[in-house]
Amino acid sequence: MKINANRAGILYICVLGIFLFFAIKGFKEGTILGIDSSVFMIYIIITRVIYLFIHELSHVLALKIRHLKIKEFKIYGLHYDGRFQKWSFRIKEFDFAGYVVPWITYDIDTDIKFFEFKTAYMFSLLAGPLFPFGVFLIMYAMGEVIQLPVKFLTIAFLVNAILMLLSSLVGNNGNMGDIQAVLFFSSDSNLAIQLLEDLPLLKEKVNENEIRYLNEKASMACNLPKL
Repeated sequence: MKINANRAGILYICVLGIFLFFAIKGFKEGTILGIDSSVFMIYIIITRVIYLFIHELSHVLALKIRHLKIKEFKIYGLHYDGRFQKWSFRIKEFDFAGYVVPWITYDIDTDIKFFEFKTAYMFSLLAGPLFPFGVFLIMYAMGEVIQLPVKFLTIAFLVNAILMLLSSLVGNNGNMGDIQAVLFFSSDSNLAIQLLEDLPLLKEKVNENEIRYLNEKASMACNLPKL
C-alpha cells in the first residue's frame, strides 16, 4: 500500500482550513458550537497539551505491551532515562514536541527476532495517532453516563486528534509522520536499512551477526524485479 503524500498534505490543509474557517466565523459571532469563542479556543489549547502527552505515552505503552524497554522518553522538557530509570526536568528543553526511543535487549539476527521487533515498532507507531481516539470515546462515555461537564473538552480533544491523525500522514519539518513511517517500514528492506543506522543507539552492543543479517535484508531492495 502506498500513500501519495501530496494528497495527504492537501487533505490535512483542507481540514485545517475548515477548522480555521469555523474558528474565525465563531470569533465574529462570539460562539463556536454554542460556547463562547474564547473559552472554546482555551479548550483547544488545553486539550492540545493533553493530547501530545497522551500521544507520546501511547508510544511508550505500546512498546511495553510488546515487551520492549524504553531508552528515552521526552515531552515538555520532562525526560526519562530508561537505562538508569531516572526522571529529570529541563526547562531549557521545553517545547511542544516529544519523542520515544526503544531499548532493544535481544539480537536482531534472525527472521523471528526481526519480525518481533518490527511488529512492536509498528504497533507503537500506530498507537500514537490512534489510541487518543480511544481516550476520546472514554471521555465521551463518561460525560454521557456519569453526566460529567466534559462535552466541549471532548469535542476540542477530538479536533486535535483528527488534525494530528492527518498530520501523521504528512510529516513535519522533514520528518515522517507515524503512519507515513508505518507504510514506509512495512518493507523489510527499508526497516533493515534504518536499523543498520540506528541500532547502535537502540542497544548496548551490536554484534557482527546482526550487521550481516541486516545487510542481507537491506540488499533485498536492490534485488526486487522491476515491473
